[in-house]
Amino acid sequence: MTKENFYTRKIAYTAVFVALATIANVFTWFPVQSFALSFAYIPAFFAGYICGPISGLLVGTLGDLLGCLISPKGPWLPTITLASAMLGLIPGLVGKIPKLNPYLKILISYVLCLLVSTMFINTLTLWYVYSYSKGKTKTFWVYLWARLPKQLLVSLINMCLTMAVFEPCRRVIFKKYLADEQKLKQAKAKRKQELAFSAAGSENTTNCDNN
Repeated sequence: MTKENFYTRKIAYTAVFVALATIANVFTWFPVQSFALSFAYIPAFFAGYICGPISGLLVGTLGDLLGCLISPKGPWLPTITLASAMLGLIPGLVGKIPKLNPYLKILISYVLCLLVSTMFINTLTLWYVYSYSKGKTKTFWVYLWARLPKQLLVSLINMCLTMAVFEPCRRVIFKKYLADEQKLKQAKAKRKQELAFSAAGSENTTNCDNN
């Protein structure tokens, strides 16, 4: 596969993940004001892990924006979109850690997403919008501890589903894509090595001529 074909496929996968993230956001359920049951973690995770952090960032961002446009569930909050973007960016960065078990990467990704996106950015936003800005006395920490058990459950459900489908997806759906990505990395490394040898050879030749 050529480099151009590989990146075309990468763009196509990213577009599919955007669509899935949008659907997940459209069907997000809000049983109470400060709690949301959503499966938006999953497409954002796969986008970041499979296609890289930039694709994950785009999927998290566009999935949230399109979901808000198609099925608004309240005012658009930029920081909530930022938190959604982190759902794709974080797995993309964790996925690049070498020699780490894939399931450990999934665990680390979900723990970081829970802490950074859900419990910090989202909670801070909801507390500011629905409590602080309205002059209520409920503190950020009260909001945090109230949301923690429910959001921990949501994150756990998403993580278990991700782990359940991860290996089948990697072996069947993304097998050729990942193999082509590995080939491109090897070809790039080989090219760098050849350039280094060529530069070293030119330097040796120059030194011999000077002598």
